[in-house]
Amino acid sequence: MNNHNITPEDLDSLFSDDTPLIDVRAPVEFNLGCLPQAVNLPLLNDEERAQIGIVFKKKGQQEALKLGYELIQGSVKADRVKAWTEHLKKYPKAAIYCFRGGLRSQITQEWLKMVGYDRPILTGGYKRSRNHLVDKTNQIVTDSKIILVSGPTGSGKTELIKSTESRPIAVDLEHLARHRGSAFGARLDPQPSQINFENTLAVELLKNNLNTMKNFILLEDESRLIGKNIIPEILFNKMRESSIIWIQADLSERVGNIYKDYILNSDFDPSTFFAGFKKSVKSIEKKLGGLRSQEITSLLIQSETEFAVSGSLESNKQWIEKLLVYYYDPLYLGSIERRQAQVVFKGSFKACQEFISKQRT
Repeated sequence: MNNHNITPEDLDSLFSDDTPLIDVRAPVEFNLGCLPQAVNLPLLNDEERAQIGIVFKKKGQQEALKLGYELIQGSVKADRVKAWTEHLKKYPKAAIYCFRGGLRSQITQEWLKMVGYDRPILTGGYKRSRNHLVDKTNQIVTDSKIILVSGPTGSGKTELIKSTESRPIAVDLEHLARHRGSAFGARLDPQPSQINFENTLAVELLKNNLNTMKNFILLEDESRLIGKNIIPEILFNKMRESSIIWIQADLSERVGNIYKDYILNSDFDPSTFFAGFKKSVKSIEKKLGGLRSQEITSLLIQSETEFAVSGSLESNKQWIEKLLVYYYDPLYLGSIERRQAQVVFKGSFKACQEFISKQRT
C-alpha cells in the first residue's frame, strides 16, 4: 500500500485494520451501500451528479468534466475540501474511493495534495472492493468449518457468542444486523442495508480468518432472515449442514434472560415499547392462534397498566413465559428436529463456555 494506490492485494489488510475511508460518491450512491468504516463526503451532491450525467450522455466526457469544474469552484470547492481536511485531521490514515476509482477520487486526491494532504485512493473503487468482499465471504465459508450455538429461546445463545471464550472464533450476526432475530427483535437504531450487512459480515469473517489458527467459525443458529437482513445463501446453506452446541436452560432461567434483554435493557423507553410488543404479537397471530394471541395481548395490557400505575415491569414475565411455551419452543424445536442437526455438545451455559474454550486450544 502506498499513498497513491491501494491495490486489490492490499484490501485484506485495509479492511482487517478498520482503515477509515472517505467515500466521495453522491449520497444517493452511498445510501445504497458503502464500504465499512466509510464516511460520505461527496465531491458532487445528488443534483450536481444528475446534471453532469445528462451532459455526459449527450455531449461526452470532456463536456461533462467541464461542467463539473464549473459547478465545483469558489466557495463550493472550498467547502468540499474543508470537509475532507477536517475529517483527515481526525483520521489521518483515511483512504479515498469513488465508484470505480476514476475521476472523482482522482480529483479529490489532487485537490487534497494542493492543501498538504497526500492520501491513497482505492484502485477500482467501490465496485472492485465490494466484489472482493463478496469473493472473500465465499472463500472463507467454503474453506471453514462452522459450529452453531443453539438452544431454546432465552437460553443465552447471543451471550455465549459474545463471551470471551468465544473470541476470536465467533461472529455475532445479530450485532451486524442490529436486530435480535425474532418478531420482537427490533432495535432503536435502524438496520443496515442488505449490501452493508454483507460487507460488514465479510470483514468480520476476514478478521476471524486472520486472527485464529483454528479453521472454524462459531455462529448463533439463525433463520435466513435477521429482521430485514438476509444471511448470504452460501453461508446459510453451510449453517444448515453444520453441527451444533446446545445450551440447556430451564424455563424460569430463560424467562429471566428475556426479561432482562427485552424489558430491562431495551433500547426503547418502557412508555413506548408496549405498543411495539403488541404489534409483534399481531404479526405472529396466524402461527400463534387467535385465543393465545388474545391471552398474551391481555397480559401485555395488564403489564402496561401496572407500569403506568406503579412503574413496575415485573409482570412482563407472565406474557414472556406464555410466548416461549406457546410459540418459540414449538417453532424452534420443530426446526431442529426437521433438520436432524448433529449435536456435538449439550450442557449448561457455563459448560458450553468450557467446551468452546477447549476447542480453541
